[in-house]
Amino acid sequence: MQIERIQNPYLLAAFLLKKDEMTRRTGQQEIKKLFHGTKEASVMDICNDNFDWRCFGKSTGHKSVGVSFASTANYANNYVDKTCDNQVMFLVHVLVGKTTIGVSSMKLPPNGFDTSIKPNGDVIVKYEDNEFYPAYKIVYKSKKTKKKSKSRGKIIGRLNRISGCEFSGYGFIMMTPMIVTYYDDYYDVITITTIIIIMFTAIMLMMKEEEKRQFF
Repeated sequence: MQIERIQNPYLLAAFLLKKDEMTRRTGQQEIKKLFHGTKEASVMDICNDNFDWRCFGKSTGHKSVGVSFASTANYANNYVDKTCDNQVMFLVHVLVGKTTIGVSSMKLPPNGFDTSIKPNGDVIVKYEDNEFYPAYKIVYKSKKTKKKSKSRGKIIGRLNRISGCEFSGYGFIMMTPMIVTYYDDYYDVITITTIIIIMFTAIMLMMKEEEKRQFF
């Protein structure tokens, strides 16, 4: 099994901005460590551009819009590419605010809710950009014989325990009037200028959207 930390400062900065926005808007948000099994062909797109919640109907389970995440590696393992020897899933940091029980006919959650879940909590579905950050890519071998399948079960068990570990995978921005510093237990210090530029750009875009709404 191989675990690779994803280093994408642009996705990370967008995730942190969304975290602050949700906190201001709803006054509540929680970061959950969840799993997402995927096909090998999608791995690079996820690492570079994050998950696309607009893609739907392509998996064996969730058929509506939204990105599905699993609370256990066992569940996420159902969605990996079984035709490949190397199977891939992600450990993802997911922002969860107000949740509602999802139903098959749901296109988007009702107003005031940002997340839908299965009644047993096995699956969490998100519907907005940047409310998730792919922190780690996990690659493991498929085991095709009965003897080796026990070893595969051990691997999945280890993956389940990973979600309880204290991975940071994201960081936090600490701001004072004199200094802006970026901290992360696993990352080297990311160029502060890059983060400031991204934050400034995001603020400008929000201001432009507000002006358009006032104009129309």
